[in-house]
Amino acid sequence: GEYCLVDASGQGRHLEVTRVDVPDDDGNSLGILTLSRDITGLRTTQAQLQQEQHYDSLTGLLKLSHFLQTSRHLGTRKASLLLVDLQHFREINDRFGIRVADRLLSQVARRLQQLAPPQSLVCRVAADDFAMLLPELAEPLADWSRRLQGELMVPYLVEDHRIQIPVFLGIAHGKANDAERLLSHAEAALAQGKRQQQHCTLFDPELNAKL
Repeated sequence: GEYCLVDASGQGRHLEVTRVDVPDDDGNSLGILTLSRDITGLRTTQAQLQQEQHYDSLTGLLKLSHFLQTSRHLGTRKASLLLVDLQHFREINDRFGIRVADRLLSQVARRLQQLAPPQSLVCRVAADDFAMLLPELAEPLADWSRRLQGELMVPYLVEDHRIQIPVFLGIAHGKANDAERLLSHAEAALAQGKRQQQHCTLFDPELNAKL
């Protein structure tokens, strides 16, 4: 078995424990030999590897693969997927440098996490794209999306630089466990919205025929 103890300095230690019954010559039990091995380092490494496998190291959000895997266990209840696209991010990277661009992405990720309703999943899809899988909301999704967009476009202060980013949203409705299909629909809606300079676009069946 395994258990955790707190050492004299207050740090938790993970111990792997083996207990062996010790018999005498007649087969009667003399007692139990307990062997303990400190595996704190092993468990810490495993936790770090799992963190790196499932979460984006820059933003702390879910990676796309884990986002899709988790969504498959959410059942068939109604959900919406929002694809968030930051405009002119490459120009920001070129002008201010990668350090400022990375810190800007971290601030965007924090803002998304703060704005996401309970039971939502938020992931980083690509360099400057994010996805949110939302449960059914009490208010109309169009109203909530416009408010989200407005909050994301409030200027960011990064190392004394005041940066404002235009944001485009692609939205698709469906079942919570079908996030992969919803993501492709949201991508189609986003592409159409960017072509038409419409900042918030909902997927419709006519788009599906064009995919």
